[in-house]
Amino acid sequence: MTTSINYNFNDLVTANTSAWGPGIGINKLFFDKKLRTFISYAYNTSKTGSVNNGNFTNYRIGGAYNFKKQHNFNISALYQQRTIKGVNVSSKNKNIYALTFGYAYNFSLLKPPTQSKAIKQAD
Repeated sequence: MTTSINYNFNDLVTANTSAWGPGIGINKLFFDKKLRTFISYAYNTSKTGSVNNGNFTNYRIGGAYNFKKQHNFNISALYQQRTIKGVNVSSKNKNIYALTFGYAYNFSLLKPPTQSKAIKQAD
């Protein structure tokens, strides 16, 4: 289980903006640590100066699979609920969905020597 606090501050010419909030997540490994799954939740509040711009709630779920140590396949789904507020804007609700697929290859061309090899080379 993981917990977090997110804070972001932007100092712009016209105004200062900030966003902050807590998060929580759970990770689980399966199949001899080759499959990593996760689920997480985060809530953030956004402000411009002292004006509350709205709230963001994120729900994520996903996983990653390592194949032969060099190939990594991953998938992640996001559902975000936004409540937008402002001086010239009446309160609006928006829902955002995102699905992300990924692939990574580890070339491993330059492997560092193991500790036993490094000791032998020093002799």
